[in-house]
Amino acid sequence: MRTKPCERSKYTVYLERAKQCKEAAESKKGQRYAGQSHEEALAFFSSVASEDEEVKRFFKHMSHLISIKSNAEYGDTNMKEKDATSALQHMKRCFESIMGKFPKY
Repeated sequence: MRTKPCERSKYTVYLERAKQCKEAAESKKGQRYAGQSHEEALAFFSSVASEDEEVKRFFKHMSHLISIKSNAEYGDTNMKEKDATSALQHMKRCFESIMGKFPKY
């Protein structure tokens, strides 16, 4: 089993994420994705998502990020600056498109 150290100060962050996952699972036909594949996770959420244009934009940007994630994280070469800049823009657009969909705490 893989584990990582977790500072006590981070507990609330993980609890908040768990709460968001719970709410997402409850709103997604009572299901949550439990696999290991980012691509499968994206396909799952896409299959249960609404036809909302913001959600569609989220999936477009998230798809781009997932497509470069493995190589960026585990690859044996550094990302080119233009690719890193593009990934950053997709990440920003991803957050902008979806943040209004989550309840405010």
